[in-house]
Amino acid sequence: MDFLAKTYRQAADLFLSMPPASRIISVLLVIVIVVSVGYLVTYTYQGGSGSYLFGGHEFSERDLQYMEAAFAKAGLKRWKRVGNRLRIPRGQEHAYVAALADGNALPRDFNSIFDEMMAKSNPFESPKSRDMRARLLKQKYLSLV
Repeated sequence: MDFLAKTYRQAADLFLSMPPASRIISVLLVIVIVVSVGYLVTYTYQGGSGSYLFGGHEFSERDLQYMEAAFAKAGLKRWKRVGNRLRIPRGQEHAYVAALADGNALPRDFNSIFDEMMAKSNPFESPKSRDMRARLLKQKYLSLV
């Protein structure tokens, strides 16, 4: 306990010896760090907001119906349909793709979508560039229809 008391006294003396502007800045920095760590922990434990299946590729209505049926058959319930895309829990992509393969519900142009998505993916890619790549894939897909 003596260690904690000494450490507290040293920190208090250091804080009191600072000019008022430095005190304000140090308090604000501590607040920012606490809020950031809290957000990081919350975001990590909640799995984020999920990720889009196949990198945000937009599917036809027919493909979506088959995919939804395959997910229901496999007992996967934590997906959400957003427009013509499917949002799935982050880290469970393999389970959802496996359910599509087992249910024979992969998109008609799965190989070309997957190859193109994987060739251009980057772990440091920004959401904006990922959305732009998804839009280009959508245009390519629609040109085939």
